[in-house]
Amino acid sequence: MFFIEKGTLDIQVWKNDYDLIDTTSLKEGEHTIIKPREFHRFNNTSAKEAIVYEIYWTELLESDIERESVGGNEEV
Repeated sequence: MFFIEKGTLDIQVWKNDYDLIDTTSLKEGEHTIIKPREFHRFNNTSAKEAIVYEIYWTELLESDIERESVGGNEEV
């Protein structure tokens, strides 16, 4: 996911599902999601700088963490 904090941005995405280059224009506070393995590029269309966040998702595995206790307050 790409989130625009400041400025404007055009994002071009080469779609895998069909023969098309999709262009999405984003402004402050907007976001878009690009599927994995889709080539993409950015063009800053702001008069000055743009602040953009690229956010990755991770899959958390419950079995990856071993807990001896779970939350709460313990009386001493």
